[in-house]
Amino acid sequence: MQPRPDSDPDFEAEDWDHASVEFPSSQEGRREFLAGWLTPDHWNPVPVPRPRIVANLGDLSWPERSSEAICFTLLSVEHWLSRSGFLREWLRLNLWLAVILTLSVVLLVPPVTALLEGAAEWSSLGGSVVENIHAAVIKLPPIVLAIASVLLAAALLQRHWNQRRRGGRFREDQYEGYR
Repeated sequence: MQPRPDSDPDFEAEDWDHASVEFPSSQEGRREFLAGWLTPDHWNPVPVPRPRIVANLGDLSWPERSSEAICFTLLSVEHWLSRSGFLREWLRLNLWLAVILTLSVVLLVPPVTALLEGAAEWSSLGGSVVENIHAAVIKLPPIVLAIASVLLAAALLQRHWNQRRRGGRFREDQYEGYR
């Protein structure tokens, strides 16, 4: 089922030209995305010149001739793969990104790791403290806990009775200046 191009009630399905509908290809979308953050400073492919054999190849020694032949072969492969220089520029850009990412990882991972290890160590120490306090409270004889509870209850009751004797929590004289 095809979507209708507009909500016109007089629109007939036969009037719609299906061939005129253009969908962007994934390659175009990728190019638009790359064009958004790549500037000519980052992306500037230069055509690869056709490799040439050195004129005085016969006059060179055998190691020099071998190195020139290997160099010519590699340049010929590069020229064959990408005459426009796209592949060379793509490799240069990816190597540049790899160096930037590697440097950021080398500079950021050790401090972050140290911070996380410190946090893990401190939380482990905090857990040990809580565990030790809990063990000490459990080891106390029940009579000591009962006496502490009675003393705490007595202190709370005394505070409560003192507040009731003074007239409760709300007193008129506290708020006289606000009228």
